[in-house]
Amino acid sequence: MTRTELLQKLKAKRRELADREGVELFMVLTNKALEETVKAMPGTLEDLALVKGWGKVKIAKYGTEVLEIMKDSATSEFTDIAEVGLPHIVRKFDFRNSLETVFSVSEFLEAVNITLARLGTVRIRGEVSEMRHRGSVVYFSLKDASGADAVIKCVLWAWKYERECR
Repeated sequence: MTRTELLQKLKAKRRELADREGVELFMVLTNKALEETVKAMPGTLEDLALVKGWGKVKIAKYGTEVLEIMKDSATSEFTDIAEVGLPHIVRKFDFRNSLETVFSVSEFLEAVNITLARLGTVRIRGEVSEMRHRGSVVYFSLKDASGADAVIKCVLWAWKYERECR
């Protein structure tokens, strides 16, 4: 099944849900949310929570039915390579032949953001260095206090710095 066909199936399901509830289509899910769902190819409710346009209420009301459609439409392109349930961009990566897979910058960032979002809230301890206040942002590096060469480059809105860090 192509992505266009999957999008059409999801739109048909949205119409069914809207008719059942007696509401307008956009009140169930927007076109953009459906497009993002097809793009992400979620396999679980947790994956669905990472898709733009889905909130807790919509996941509770429609998530299971939408995931059934997603599961029915999964192709070997997605299920042969890696785990089912990961968004398509992560499943696309063939870990057995990693040197042969080339991501675009946006695909790579999408995969990184999805992976990091699964961690939830994290706290990192380090030493602040190289701090520069430029206009509306504060740039700084967070270094590993253990002496290792690990460094994270960071950006913080100046208003947030002024409010929370001073």
